[in-house]
Amino acid sequence: MLLNETQQAIQDSVRAFAQERIRPKARDFEKAGGYPKELFEELAALGLMGMVVPEEMGGTGADTVSYAVSLIELAAADGPLSTIVSVQNSLVASGLVRSGSPAQRERFLPGLVSG
Repeated sequence: MLLNETQQAIQDSVRAFAQERIRPKARDFEKAGGYPKELFEELAALGLMGMVVPEEMGGTGADTVSYAVSLIELAAADGPLSTIVSVQNSLVASGLVRSGSPAQRERFLPGLVSG
């Protein structure tokens, strides 16, 4: 697949982060039965916890291809973690964006996108 410049930059950034920060610790995360909160804060700093949330609501507002390549790169380093990020975006955050009341969005989206 040919990626545009922005999509390629996102893929490269997520790949580097995943291979340097996640992959070496994947077995430790599995043994511990979870992930440290700081990891989600780092994922959020990269914009990964709010990829489907529009920028005006505090998210990244990424296109579908950027979202998909990000999940692929996370999965290459740690499959379960990519699933968590996917559920966070595809089910939780997108549901709030599409169907949440303004009060619900204001209450929950900031915490979700910040990790």
